Amino acid sequence: MLLKVLKRDDSRHLIENISLTFITQVLSAASGVGLSIFISRTLGTSGQGQYALTILLGSLLTQFFNLGVPSANVYFVGREEITPQDSLADSLLLSIFLILVGGGIGLFIIFMTKEKVFQELPSFAIFLSLCWYGVSLIKLYLSSILQSIQCFSGYNKVVLLSSISTVLIAFL
Repeated sequence: MLLKVLKRDDSRHLIENISLTFITQVLSAASGVGLSIFISRTLGTSGQGQYALTILLGSLLTQFFNLGVPSANVYFVGREEITPQDSLADSLLLSIFLILVGGGIGLFIIFMTKEKVFQELPSFAIFLSLCWYGVSLIKLYLSSILQSIQCFSGYNKVVLLSSISTVLIAFL
């Protein structure tokens, strides 16, 4: 199958997509490294730990509540068993529901563990982490749909925008 793809006239297009995606991933990783350096130099070791703890809740919620939907989007839209429009509509409805459920669970975790786990963190930072969870979940779902329809330029833009916005938020 791969040989058929490479023998077609659009093999140059395939190589271009792979190259752009690779460059995007390298830029995204570089922004992550730059962010880590900035945080460690600006906040010091205790501040870096607080930052890590702040993003932990949003990251865990995103991992638990993505429910494998991004992989399913790529699989079923790629096999043309569901249309991209239906996948988008279903993903957005599901993400709204999961943001509410995950946000509720996140609030419960915050209130139950505030004194032990989040005692050193400002409330604003903790609630910002919950907001980040919602944005992150929607980004995951939407980028998977872009991948499934092989819109790699759109996918790369979403990945870069996400990396840049994370860096900008950290500067706040």
